[in-house]
Amino acid sequence: MHTRSSKPIDSPKRMPVEQVATIAAMRRLRMTGTAIAYFLSLPLSTVGLELRLWA
Repeated sequence: MHTRSSKPIDSPKRMPVEQVATIAAMRRLRMTGTAIAYFLSLPLSTVGLELRLWA
């Protein structure tokens, strides 16, 4: 018997790579998560999640 991974093959709700790159670039400019969320008109929780995933 073969066990399968529970990890999904893809994630359709994942943020576009370009937007993640923009968040990372703004963070490298020493902007806070709150400022990044404001300038990109994104929820702070979304920005915070991406910062935690790519930090």
